Amino acid sequence: GLLSFAGFASAVAADLSSSQSKLPVLRENKNTFEFDVEVVVAHFDEDLGWIDTAKQEEPHVRYTVYSKSDHTPERAISLPNLGRESQTFLTHIVDNYNSLADWTVFTQAAAPGFGFSAFDHSSGHMCSGVKWDNYIQPFPNGQDWFMVMTVATRYPEIWHSDRMAMMFDLPNSNGDICPADKQDGWGGWR
Repeated sequence: GLLSFAGFASAVAADLSSSQSKLPVLRENKNTFEFDVEVVVAHFDEDLGWIDTAKQEEPHVRYTVYSKSDHTPERAISLPNLGRESQTFLTHIVDNYNSLADWTVFTQAAAPGFGFSAFDHSSGHMCSGVKWDNYIQPFPNGQDWFMVMTVATRYPEIWHSDRMAMMFDLPNSNGDICPADKQDGWGGWR
């Protein structure tokens, strides 16, 4: 499969040429193909109530929650509290390598929504102009991944720059990987 991690969520496709992948099926009530879609959620202490609503709205999407909390929620897979969300995502990939969904979304456990506030676990981490549906819709415009860059990091200084559309609801913001207004779409290095 193709893999990428950045920002709030990343969606990637499994290699469809693999004999392990399922063929897409036609949805009964739509003239579209349905792919196996899974959302992998990295949980610590966030409210997971949004997942039940999301399941009702898109019942074909499967949710797998990994928790590093001392109080693992019901139906979640407990992991040791190591490595933040990247370790959670890697665990899922390694443990399920031969059975990854056709389309997998990797996300932190806060309810999807606009904005970011440091140290606020309820912060939705999405840029203005981007919706949750952008992530769970497989193969947008024929692409085999969907990702919106929200933070840039400069090494070895470990400076970072935040995408302005994650801090402010900008009318010209869209779901492109980088801001349409190029360097003006980023905050200063700090």
